[in-house]
Formats: sequence, structure tokens, C-alpha cells
Amino acid sequence: DATTLSLEDLDACLLRESLQNPLLAFNVEALITTKPDAQRREWLHEFIHKPWPHKIVLPLSVHQRDAPDIGINVCDLQAVTLPEQNLINRLAL
Repeated sequence: DATTLSLEDLDACLLRESLQNPLLAFNVEALITTKPDAQRREWLHEFIHKPWPHKIVLPLSVHQRDAPDIGINVCDLQAVTLPEQNLINRLAL
């Protein structure tokens, strides 16, 4: 039911889930796919500037081009040499 969830609902869920530990949010891209382009881009921009309690890793593939410019909170893995250890474990650090 991704089409019925608002981005405000998504933010509330991410906040709740990231209160205790860092979070790897796999299915967020599926939800933001249901939103108009401008709304999705605005949400991604706001996402990286919010003061989350812990780090949230938000993998993007389909909407990678909608992510804000690469900076301290955005990492294009195509432009980065991947570490030898398991990527998921590395991101959790």
C-alpha cells in the first residue's frame, strides 16, 4: 500500500526506527517511486539535511539521479572503491 502512505508517514517511521540504532532502509525507494518527481526530489533533499538520531542508509538505484549532489551525506557507490569486507557490515559502522 505504498501509494496510500505519505512522505510524512515515512519520516515518522524512519525517525521511530532510528531512535536506538543506525538504520538500513531497503524499501524506501519503492515508496518514493509512487510520488511525483518534484515531491520525491524535495523529500530526498530534506532527508539528507534532517537531524536523524542515528545514521540512516537509504540505498537508491532507480532514483539515484534524483539524489542531491554528492556530499558528506550522499555517496555514489559507482564513484567509490568498495571495501574488501562485506558492504552491509561496512555501512553499519
